[in-house]
Amino acid sequence: FPVTIGGTLTVTGQTTLNDPLQVNDSLNVTGAVDLDSTLNVDGSSTLQDTLTVNGNATFNNPVQVNSTLDATGAAILGSPYTF
Repeated sequence: FPVTIGGTLTVTGQTTLNDPLQVNDSLNVTGAVDLDSTLNVDGSSTLQDTLTVNGNATFNNPVQVNSTLDATGAAILGSPYTF
């Protein structure tokens, strides 16, 4: 059965969600998040710190890097690309 919360939900301790969670405003997480499956983002994303990928990463659209892109190991660049 659906549950609607009209204010703030504060959870202390571990939380397990077995079904989809829909957030219509913003989700603020101040600790770590462990995702054991796919993260799908349908809109823009801004990372304020480091993105570490331990494995393959596929970007299907342009990626904007406003500072340094450090590829430790091989990097395959399709065209067009600009340096």
